[in-house]
Amino acid sequence: MACNKLGTQFRLLVCAIALFVLPSGLALADSAEITLDLTFFGPGTSSGGIWELFGRVDDTGDGVDGSFGFSAIRALIDGVDFGTNGDAVAIATDIGAINPVLTSGGPRLPVLMTAGGTLDIIYAQDISSPSFVVGFVGTTGNALIASGTFSPGNIPSFGDDDSGLTTDALFLDVFPGPFGNSESPDSLSLTVTQTIIPEPTSLALLACGSLALLRRRR
Repeated sequence: MACNKLGTQFRLLVCAIALFVLPSGLALADSAEITLDLTFFGPGTSSGGIWELFGRVDDTGDGVDGSFGFSAIRALIDGVDFGTNGDAVAIATDIGAINPVLTSGGPRLPVLMTAGGTLDIIYAQDISSPSFVVGFVGTTGNALIASGTFSPGNIPSFGDDDSGLTTDALFLDVFPGPFGNSESPDSLSLTVTQTIIPEPTSLALLACGSLALLRRRR
């Protein structure tokens, strides 16, 4: 039996066949960087826009090797759209994501809204079915995990669930399988980036300025 446990502090198991508590004292692995990339539709940061969640494995040179990629990521995000039953969120299709996700509380959708209004997103692979597992997710740069929209007036950020738990991740222990217990990263960093797309008027002014600059150079 093989399961994913999203951080020793999570008390959340992701497994396709059976649920059990992994032993404490998991070996530490390379670090993980989870990035929430925000694109605002201008002007400013009150306009709403789209968000994208990326995961990347950073080689620390210490602990268990994380070079086989992610097996699971649980992201808790505030200020983003939920839609109907989470349909405002798209999980990437090329990273082996399963739906539903099996947890210690039973099967659940990959996208839920907590009582506090935080979006609870779980990307997990079915490590009990090695032929369906996608290896090396996040090992060659930022891998897209999920994406969606946010409404005007909101600036999304990482949050926590109703128990105070936060975003976490796990690595595959080998590739290809069969797989054992997934490994916890040495450390996990959360980054939020922002890009503002200028409104049409600003774009027109920018174009005029560039044209004037070209004329001067001639």
